[in-house]
Amino acid sequence: VCAAVESFGEATLPGTRHWLKVAGGPKAEVLTEVVRRAPVGGVAVEVGTYCGYSSALFAAARAARGSRGGGSAPSVATVEVDLVHAIVARNVLMFAGAAHLVETLVGHSEDVLPWLAERMQEKSLVPCVDFAFLDQRGSRYAGD
Repeated sequence: VCAAVESFGEATLPGTRHWLKVAGGPKAEVLTEVVRRAPVGGVAVEVGTYCGYSSALFAAARAARGSRGGGSAPSVATVEVDLVHAIVARNVLMFAGAAHLVETLVGHSEDVLPWLAERMQEKSLVPCVDFAFLDQRGSRYAGD
């Protein structure tokens, strides 16, 4: 699925006024290497889901390492403020066969991240966050 998304962006969008905001190509290689080096046993957290490209990439790389988060819990939690983007991402993840590995949460990161941390602590779903990928608007980095 990730290759198809990149191919679409490369083949369809050049020469138009549109662009596809995914961390593909060399950036995907860097992110995959981060996943390989990250600890396992917890959850990967992404802020800024967009179309689900990075979530699918993370889920596939973590599954290849045998990481399932906390038992039956998803190994990736991704936060998206835009409901339409979240729905697209959920469908991309279903098509990729990774929907069971990724929990897509909708809302502002300032609201969702504290809720997620509290839920993880209360339910002991996962012991920790293995890594975080902040792929949202740059002005949100410091707060998140």
